[in-house]
Amino acid sequence: MSIMVGIKVKDSEIWLPRFLNQLEHLEDPISRVVFMYADSHDNSLVMLNHYRRTSKHPVEIYHEPYLPVGERHNYALARIKQDFQRLLREGTEDYYLSLDCDLVKIPADLIGKLMGDGLDMVAPMVWIENRPQPTFFDTYMFRKNGCKFHPFSPPGLGEHEPFTADSVGNTCALRTREAELAGTYRNPYPNFQFCKSLIDKGFQVWVDPNVNVEHIDLEYYGILHYPLPIPASNAPFITNKGEKQTAQQAIAVQFHVDRMGYDKWFREKYPEDACDVDVWWSKRPLITASYKVFNEESFLPYSLKSIYPYVDRIDIVEGCIHEAEYKANPDGSSTDGTVKIIKEFPDPECKIHLEQGKWVNREQMQERLREICSTKWMLFIDGDEVADPKGMRIMREWCMVHQDGKIVYARPERFFNFWHDFKHIAYSMNPLSPWAQFGLPHAFLVWRDIPGLNFSQYHTIPIDGFNVPVSLDFPSYRGRQAVLDGVFMYHFGNAKPKDDMQFKMALGHARGLGGKEGEACEDPWFTGVMPSDMILERFMGKLPRLLRGHCDFGKRKIKITDSKPTFKFKVL
Repeated sequence: MSIMVGIKVKDSEIWLPRFLNQLEHLEDPISRVVFMYADSHDNSLVMLNHYRRTSKHPVEIYHEPYLPVGERHNYALARIKQDFQRLLREGTEDYYLSLDCDLVKIPADLIGKLMGDGLDMVAPMVWIENRPQPTFFDTYMFRKNGCKFHPFSPPGLGEHEPFTADSVGNTCALRTREAELAGTYRNPYPNFQFCKSLIDKGFQVWVDPNVNVEHIDLEYYGILHYPLPIPASNAPFITNKGEKQTAQQAIAVQFHVDRMGYDKWFREKYPEDACDVDVWWSKRPLITASYKVFNEESFLPYSLKSIYPYVDRIDIVEGCIHEAEYKANPDGSSTDGTVKIIKEFPDPECKIHLEQGKWVNREQMQERLREICSTKWMLFIDGDEVADPKGMRIMREWCMVHQDGKIVYARPERFFNFWHDFKHIAYSMNPLSPWAQFGLPHAFLVWRDIPGLNFSQYHTIPIDGFNVPVSLDFPSYRGRQAVLDGVFMYHFGNAKPKDDMQFKMALGHARGLGGKEGEACEDPWFTGVMPSDMILERFMGKLPRLLRGHCDFGKRKIKITDSKPTFKFKVL
């Protein structure tokens, strides 16, 4: 087996010595290294000639065919790639390895690993060196399912088996002789055309996630590349989980990566100023209770009363959203006494801040709450949830101790979900249960300064600026969560009157959730199958005293029947 290596070089003296050193350590079988050199304004040619004299590999240097300035970009280099094909056709090599000269870390056994896959065309994962957040380099050329690879969570991340792709870049790719000579390079973006032509002829394009190379950080040197304004440039990004993200979402992640880099530089360069900033920022209040409400008069006064003494601020975003609520009140505000309750609630310390409007969805309401939260901790709470006073004191004391951001997420010991009355509950044995829709309907106590914190998903664990859920499943948050022993929350969202439950059902159906149309007592979030760590039973504990004034306290409205392995509810 023998390999021809093909490399383009132009104005590359900054990184070329590092690349040539990596190239020299590649293990055989390299039969020759072919450079296509373009007129440069630096020492690139001198370096190539020195490498030819000192390398263990046979080296050939060609002056690339003259290309006008407008064609000296990746989207118009078909002519040079065709020249590499011509040289391969005239030779006897079994494989062709294309490399970019700005690769600065290449494993010595790269060729053996890629050849060992036995594939027509295979590329390693290409990363940018020395980024605080590992960043995939060739996101534009690497594509899967019509989408660009996501820079921070590309397909293949965490995988161990080669997988097929629509296309890969020319940064580093190994092709069999047959595959390289069968492909067709055409402008624009010759690599896209080449990969498409191979796939059309029955070949496959692969990525091996076990093999990694590193590309120099061009942005560090102020070198930026902008894609052409053509439809192919507007493809969404795809993550390792198959999720699609817009360019705006990917740019937001990039912003948070850059922000972390800036913060690190600032603290190292100006430690005294950083200390002053920390002191100033630490003077913020401790806890905000954040509500999104619409038609919550039944439990809202009890909820507000239960948390008022223990928080520094109460932000309430009120109003209807599109879907069923819009039909209920085109004006936007609640149709019951919710707004009156908020405005007339005793507020001697001026903690309550009310913001009304029409909202596109509940996610927008949640994001608005995050945006206006001005404290260190954000207590995420709904208007149909009531806190236990003793637990709130414990929570307040815990937040006083944890003000450094090392712990970013805390949950109550028990979150009791009442089912259609005050006597039957569903709860998780595991306070960190992944069954958020049962064990914990939404985030609870969240550190406000998580980089890029957002609540862009409804009733789920929050996401950070890297699109990573703030949960135990991810290394960056492992060990940074807490369970607040002695803290209990009571959720009555499923213990409302029949009309309210029918309204909730309609919202659930509009959101694509389960439940049978027209059955007011079947909760749309209850699938009928109990998760393994959940318990459904009669509530034998003590409710907070303030709930004893509620009109439904003590009433029995449902019967729970077990029809193994599902649970059903029946109105009495």
